[in-house]
Amino acid sequence: MVRDLLSAAVHAGQVIVAECADGTLAGVSLWLRPADDGKRPGLSTRPPAAAAVVDGLVAHRLALVADLVAAHRPAEPHLYLASIGVRGELRGRGVGGVLLAEGLRLADAERLPIHLEASTERSRLLYLRHGFRDRGRPLPLPDGGPVLRPMRRPAPSARA
Repeated sequence: MVRDLLSAAVHAGQVIVAECADGTLAGVSLWLRPADDGKRPGLSTRPPAAAAVVDGLVAHRLALVADLVAAHRPAEPHLYLASIGVRGELRGRGVGGVLLAEGLRLADAERLPIHLEASTERSRLLYLRHGFRDRGRPLPLPDGGPVLRPMRRPAPSARA
């Protein structure tokens, strides 16, 4: 699934990389533009490589999660924060905020709203500080997984 997300972000979205002063990787965010006109590529709800890369049970779980979030994604054109990750020892030092701010700049330049799912309360609080609001009901994942919280940040014209 990670390989599919990265491929989709490279081909139809944006990959933002944060580096430390010494050039080592600090964090990455993957931004997608889900298809809104039938022409632009978007994120498949069932990435085909997942079954080949991951054990069948895990691939099935990933497909369930992908279907769940896809069913709650807005129909309007938007930028989608598919994933954001920061190296463990650098969490809490502003790297996620820097990655997020760059994605916000991209969305603002295109005058697009942003959609995402927060997977922890800590990430939800980060998104709230950056102008996101809860959107819809929380989405509990099966088998004791985290509760995903859909969130939206309006386009610049809607925030004025």
